[in-house]
Amino acid sequence: GVGAYVCVSTFSVEFCNTVLFYQVMTTLSVLILSRTARRACEREVRREVETTELRAESSGLWRLLDMICDVVVPLDARLRIADQALRFSAMVTLQGKDVQGMQLQDFMPEVEDRMQFETVV
Repeated sequence: GVGAYVCVSTFSVEFCNTVLFYQVMTTLSVLILSRTARRACEREVRREVETTELRAESSGLWRLLDMICDVVVPLDARLRIADQALRFSAMVTLQGKDVQGMQLQDFMPEVEDRMQFETVV
């Protein structure tokens, strides 16, 4: 780094100091803005990578479950059936009725099973 500056000019020392001050402030502003932008970009890239990894994990888990289960029923955050689940609907003899939004417990014939499911989940 530079330790000191010397202004050699026909302009006054005050003018040179003022110009130098504004140049330093501009440089600092650019550095701060570029660092802030870089951090924002890094956060966005990190979020995209994490989202992609999560999708890949979810997709792999879905495929694994689909291989070992008769039917895989996706549930939403409220533990309601998240899509039409036509295979599940056919399995419980609803013959293709749309079950989206219904609770999984609605298909459990025993009250004890419903209560146990709700306490576990």
